[in-house]
Amino acid sequence: MSINFNKKTIAEVLVFMAGAGIAGIGKKQDSPELLGLGIVIIGVGVIWGGVGAIRRRRLVFLHGEARFMTHRYIGGAAVLLGILLILTGLALVVGGVILALGQQAALQAFVMQPGAWL
Repeated sequence: MSINFNKKTIAEVLVFMAGAGIAGIGKKQDSPELLGLGIVIIGVGVIWGGVGAIRRRRLVFLHGEARFMTHRYIGGAAVLLGILLILTGLALVVGGVILALGQQAALQAFVMQPGAWL
């Protein structure tokens, strides 16, 4: 019951961890520039996953040898979810850039609660 990780999977996870770490530091230090940079990095990671899903026509959330551990979408469903991931990532990138540029009051709710906007 082992989980298989390849270099690409590890790189994707590291992008999300770096973005979350930078965003956390930015929030803790009350720095909109760092928070925005972290959100942009997370958005780029989401876009990367969406492009990969469209290109491979396969989206796997957790790949393991046991069937109950694998949640995957193949074919058209993966393409649709890939498009949604790209749109979500673009929204996060735009929100992070605008936040980093100083529009904190207007976009604080968007960055802190993106699910409500999406």
